[in-house]
Amino acid sequence: MPEILRFSTGFSMPRSANQTTRTPGKPAGSRRPMTRSMLLPLPAATTKKMSLQFHLALAACRQQGNGNSYQFNELLRALYIAYHLQEMGFGALPLQVFAGAEFGMNASLSKRKEDQAWFVDARTASLLEQILALHDYQLSAIRLKDLTTAIERLEHFIRSQRASPLPNELRVEARKLAAELPSEAESPRPTKQDKHS
Repeated sequence: MPEILRFSTGFSMPRSANQTTRTPGKPAGSRRPMTRSMLLPLPAATTKKMSLQFHLALAACRQQGNGNSYQFNELLRALYIAYHLQEMGFGALPLQVFAGAEFGMNASLSKRKEDQAWFVDARTASLLEQILALHDYQLSAIRLKDLTTAIERLEHFIRSQRASPLPNELRVEARKLAAELPSEAESPRPTKQDKHS
């Protein structure tokens, strides 16, 4: 389980959308009727703000020493919310992309313990770019009700003892694929002389 998710579960949403009240006499499992705002598409300003937040987080975390725990957490939340929205029918990104990005972020968390940098490697950043492109589409297509449902699923996962919301077989496949690929440490890095040529 990515440890970073444990200390930030809230998602910035209008209070009325995230508020649940129980009417006396009704069973605890019953839900309030949906408000009009829950059935409308997300406001354009909200989708732009959310998208910008996620893309800036990726830009910061893909440069060694620029990322922080908040931005890293935002990337994990974007990954899992996009996954849950896709489960609900918004998108068709191969599930291996989600699993590969999750594996890369978990590997980054392990490295972070060693050098205290919130950094995602180029391979993981490429997968996250695909996820964020999907999430941009999702934000333009969903209703507030859909986003609320995806966030509730994420919060349920966070409260659980599960290692990931992704299926285990996908996570195992991502781990095997990563083991077969050469690590970035083994890849030749361009020198200053190469850059100036």
